[in-house]
Amino acid sequence: MLSLWRRTSFAAAVAAGLGFSQAPEYAQQYRQRLAGAIDELQAVVGAFDADSAASGMTHDQGVAHLEGSTDSFVRQRGERIQQQKTRLERLERQAAHLKGDMPLSKLFGLAFHADPKVARGAFADYEPALPLTADGAASAAIGFGGVLLALRLLELPFRRRKKHAAMPAAERG
Repeated sequence: MLSLWRRTSFAAAVAAGLGFSQAPEYAQQYRQRLAGAIDELQAVVGAFDADSAASGMTHDQGVAHLEGSTDSFVRQRGERIQQQKTRLERLERQAAHLKGDMPLSKLFGLAFHADPKVARGAFADYEPALPLTADGAASAAIGFGGVLLALRLLELPFRRRKKHAAMPAAERG
């Protein structure tokens, strides 16, 4: 029975290692999608800023001008451009967090700073790949080792019981 448990534990650890090894690939695809979102928002905000400058206004003055309008459509456009600028700034900060050089730093940056809209899009388009990077190897090792260790720890109570039962009664005490 213990032999079957060990084989199953090893197979589960291998599967976890393979699964965890995909995290850096997802993070890469997420960063690519994030860069595209940033580029698009920069174009939108940049066009607004150019229009504002052509009218002799800063970005904030252009937004205030729109939001001060009596026309609800124009006010909504002012609110929308401000929301887009705020999102652009947030995504740019996140991109900076994801530029770490430490192993797995991109994964931690993604885990704590992910934009839900970008994350959903990246997940919907995600394609698994064989990671040949240090992050991929580290992620695979964490998945494999973590699951194998957890399953081996679960095995300990049963292992002691079997060893105890195999002892002669006089030695058990």
